Amino acid sequence: MLRFCVPPFVQIPSLSHSVISQTSFRAEYKSTAGPTVFQKPVKFQVDITYTESTSATKENGIYSVTFTLLS
Repeated sequence: MLRFCVPPFVQIPSLSHSVISQTSFRAEYKSTAGPTVFQKPVKFQVDITYTESTSATKENGIYSVTFTLLS
């Protein structure tokens, strides 16, 4: 079973997220104060995949984190 820590950016107050699977979640950032860089909410998906092709175990292997902009 794959276990991973919640990335620190998920703890940002203006960011909400929902878990899709053990290795995937969707997030939405809504700026709530002051002049904003993002005038509309930013939605993205984060996928974590095992990428190492050697015989190392998944617990000690190399993982890839992919951010996909949804809107």
